[in-house]
Amino acid sequence: MSDMVDTEPDAGEGPVSRLAAELKSSRPSVGPLVATDLTSAVTLLGLPGVTRAALTDARDAAYRLLESAVRQIPVPLRAQARVYFGWTEASAKLAKGQRLKLLGKMAAIAPDTWRTEREPRLLDELARQIVLVDARTEGLARATGKRHPLDSHLNVPWLAMGQLYSRSESAALALDRTLRRALEARRGMVIKGTYEDVVASSLYWFAVANVLDENRHRDFGGDWILIDQQAEVLLMQNWYELTFRLSPFSQRQVSHLRILLRACPDWELEPFVTSLKGDPLLDLWEDWIDACACQNDDLPLAGCRVHELFEAAQIISDAIRGHWRFLIDWTVSNADTNTDWSSPPWNSS
Repeated sequence: MSDMVDTEPDAGEGPVSRLAAELKSSRPSVGPLVATDLTSAVTLLGLPGVTRAALTDARDAAYRLLESAVRQIPVPLRAQARVYFGWTEASAKLAKGQRLKLLGKMAAIAPDTWRTEREPRLLDELARQIVLVDARTEGLARATGKRHPLDSHLNVPWLAMGQLYSRSESAALALDRTLRRALEARRGMVIKGTYEDVVASSLYWFAVANVLDENRHRDFGGDWILIDQQAEVLLMQNWYELTFRLSPFSQRQVSHLRILLRACPDWELEPFVTSLKGDPLLDLWEDWIDACACQNDDLPLAGCRVHELFEAAQIISDAIRGHWRFLIDWTVSNADTNTDWSSPPWNSS
């Protein structure tokens, strides 16, 4: 698959420099950048992968590509990009000048210094990643051609795998959501239920994610099977972060949580929370949440494991949804009225 090898985009007057300038001019005067703001980004709209993916609206495809590129750049630049485009709660209602002041504050430099030194660096890196991501997307599309993306995994029970992936994504996002509610309660915000209830619920979703992880190892050998090998590696790394490394638990403690959940009828929340009463793991989990000293979710402190988990959950969701969206798009674009789509296309005679 030589088409999928990354190459450094052209510098100077190539697509990177043009795209960087167009991204800068596309930002709205006030509020977050949305898909319709990319109308003037001619270079972005004309990229091969965007053209191929634009079944309905090229701007939507370009916007998704921009979001993907933001997720590929280093974490410090990623945080700046989200503020730069007004994609955070703190910057969504700010005008351009006010966002530059916020970015200067984040970097502990004057706004004019950020504009002259950091802005070009951010836009160049982002434009470079856009071109690279698009090249991988287009290379993959050319390489697969009319083959179904999962032809190389003929023995995989695709429906069962899809259901497990969907449940895994739901568990990751539910863990993210309940932890955010716990942080909101600690900051004095009104939430539904008590702080203790939300903490226990978040531990429940952590246990669910780990039981699903065990099921994936049992049923599919532990591999994440996606259409893009790089996406597989990214998903594998962040799933490990979410289900183990970022948590306060040892492997034996995680095993204990899985046993507790499996003992509950249909993995119900109530019996699991009841079984946690007096369990030191619940106190350990609450102490882990309380260790987060961040005052703003959009500007987390370096090294905060709770916020690193939020990042991992989003990457997991993006990887899984992007994988299945590609399969759906492939199916729609290659659909034949005489084809029986009740079974995978590679089983068709």
